[in-house]
Amino acid sequence: MRTLRKSCFSNRWRVTCHTAFALPVNQCAGQTAELSSDLANHIRTSLFNLKLIIIDEISMVGSRMLHYIDTRLRQIKGVKEPFGGVSILAVGDLNHLPPVMDKPIYKAPKINQLSELLDTNPLWDEFYYYELNQIMCQKDETEFITCLNNLAAGDMTNSDIKLIKSRKINEIDVPENAIRLFDKNVDVNDYNQQRIENYPGNDYNSIAKDKIVGKASDYVKNKVLNGLINKKLSETGGYPYKLSIKKGIKYMITNNIDVEDGLVNGSTGCLKHILFEPNSVTETEKL
Repeated sequence: MRTLRKSCFSNRWRVTCHTAFALPVNQCAGQTAELSSDLANHIRTSLFNLKLIIIDEISMVGSRMLHYIDTRLRQIKGVKEPFGGVSILAVGDLNHLPPVMDKPIYKAPKINQLSELLDTNPLWDEFYYYELNQIMCQKDETEFITCLNNLAAGDMTNSDIKLIKSRKINEIDVPENAIRLFDKNVDVNDYNQQRIENYPGNDYNSIAKDKIVGKASDYVKNKVLNGLINKKLSETGGYPYKLSIKKGIKYMITNNIDVEDGLVNGSTGCLKHILFEPNSVTETEKL
C-alpha cells in the first residue's frame, strides 16, 4: 500500500490506501461510510486470501486513516479483531511532518466525542516498534545527516541553517519544466492557469457533465446542478467543473480513476489529442 500523496503504479497490489479500501478522498472526520453490498463483496473476494499488508511512508497515514483501514478490514473480513486479523507491516520515518488534515498516527483520532478524550491511538498500541539505525540514502554525507537529525529534533545550529539556505535558488534558476509544490490550492490553480495561457496554441475548455440520479422535479435538479458550478475541488472529489487544456502540455492526474490502467493519483502525461463532441462549433464548448 502507498499513501495518497505518493504515486500509485500499475502493479495491482501496489495501490493507495484510499483505493484498496474504497475510502473517500475528501472525508475529513466522522465514522467510515458503510460499503454497498456489491462493492463489499467485490473487495471481499479480491482480498479473501489477504494475510499481510505493507504500508509504506507510514508517517503520511494519520490516526483517522488508520481507524478507517481498521474499520474496512473488519467489515471485509467479518472479524472483530484489530484490522480484521490481518497483519500490518508499517514502514517509514515518524520524524516527518504529520499527515495533511489529520493527526500523527500515534495520536487518538478525532472520530467521536469518546475518542477525543483519549491521548494515544489504541490501534497504534497493537504495533511492535523496530528501529532501523543504519542510514543508507545519505550514508556518505555526514554533515547533511547531522543537519536532518537536528531539523527533526527542532534543534538546528547556525551551520545547519546555513547549509539549508545554501540550497536556496531564485525563481529564474528553476528549470521551466520542473514540478512546483505550493502550500495553497489557490496558488496551484493560479500558476497552472498562467502556464496554460503562456503556452502557444489554442486553449480549450472541458466542461463537466453532471447528472442527477433519482426522482426530483426539474426545478430541484437545475438548482442542484447550478450549485455544483462554484463548488470547491475539496467538495467535488477533486474534479473541476471547467478544465482548461492545450495540446502539448504535461498534465498530472490527481485522482484514482483506474488503478489497473495506470490512471492514478500522481501519474503524468502529455496531452496529444483532443476529441470533440460532434455538435461542437466553438473552441470552448464541451469536449
